[in-house]
Amino acid sequence: MGNDNNKIKSKDVFEINKRWKMFRDHQLGRGAFGEVYKGQDNKSGEIVAVKRMWIDPNLAIISPGLAEMFNQDRITKEVQLMLNMKGFEHDNIVKFYDFVFQKPTVYLILELCDEDLKKYIAKKGGRLSESDALHIGRQIVEGLRALHTMGISHRDLKFDNILIKNGVCKISDLGMGIDKEKHRSTVGAVFLRPPEAIKK
Repeated sequence: MGNDNNKIKSKDVFEINKRWKMFRDHQLGRGAFGEVYKGQDNKSGEIVAVKRMWIDPNLAIISPGLAEMFNQDRITKEVQLMLNMKGFEHDNIVKFYDFVFQKPTVYLILELCDEDLKKYIAKKGGRLSESDALHIGRQIVEGLRALHTMGISHRDLKFDNILIKNGVCKISDLGMGIDKEKHRSTVGAVFLRPPEAIKK
């Protein structure tokens, strides 16, 4: 992304460690298990996405062990899957660069993309042309094929988890991912379940 990375203006810069920093006033998204912000590699100047995840103490108040069940296990799983993929690159999977653990917070450093598929479709008026749909579909299938080759079943493939960068679709968010040989349960959005769950 070149020197464009240096154009980020922020009044709330958080230094994660010597290499990575996060711009807390440049939030890209928020989910049940964390938030995503723009960040930067202090070595190369590249702008990245920083996924910050935490264990919610309120869950522990509701029920003993609930926080670990719904947060810690999922975070640990996602980090482990990303570590297993470190060094692996595929055009249709979001790149994983690094992770930093500062108890109780985990930072995943990921490739920054332009938008998700949901926003892309909305910009097209809520509908895709047949050729556009086929082009996107092929890229998603190629990304899934690569994950399956590594023995990973995504289990939560949906519009929000398909990101787009320079016109290329990239699968993201492995929080529900699992060794496909251990895949026994069906999870994820009811109407947007991944192909590997349909057979169930």
